[in-house]
Amino acid sequence: MMNILLVDDEPDLAASLGDVLREEGHSVDVASDGEAAMARLATRPFHLVVSDVRLPKVDGLTLLRNIRRDFPSTEVVLMTAYGSIGDAVTAMKDEAVDYLTKPFDVGALVTAVERVDDRRRARENGATPAPVNGAADDSGAPAPLSVAMQRYEKEIIQRAIQRTGEKRQRAAKLLGISRKSLWKKLTKYGLQTRRAD
Repeated sequence: MMNILLVDDEPDLAASLGDVLREEGHSVDVASDGEAAMARLATRPFHLVVSDVRLPKVDGLTLLRNIRRDFPSTEVVLMTAYGSIGDAVTAMKDEAVDYLTKPFDVGALVTAVERVDDRRRARENGATPAPVNGAADDSGAPAPLSVAMQRYEKEIIQRAIQRTGEKRQRAAKLLGISRKSLWKKLTKYGLQTRRAD
């Protein structure tokens, strides 16, 4: 069981995610903004903070940096409906363990929380926990954040393709990459477009 701080300004979402995490056996506290989250962190230790990126007062990326500075043993999972690749890269650099794009399957959050709990228990037992931030483990498999970044990149590309009516040239321009780079990414993720433009 972990002590989890859930930070989201949408009360219904926070309540439902909190219920899911409690059903998984965790103790969950809720804060509605980054400032309230920092105040709670100062009064009680948390193993994990699950935070929205867009928050009133103190945003999730600033909260992540503050947690890294003031509470380095507390892990952070970020979630957002308005994310950008830049935000995801910033989260990775600042050592978030995962970055979920709303709407997401609740199972993705449960899996991310399980990975954090496994790492925490490994540390407590004196074992070396699995690496984070794109580093490969001994098997060569990518770390969870690397997988999350790929999933997020695929979602961004799918949205750009849909938004541009499946025209690759326009989608590439929207994404700020060349058509050739877009084609490679479409191939990598098994995405097809109807229009060859």
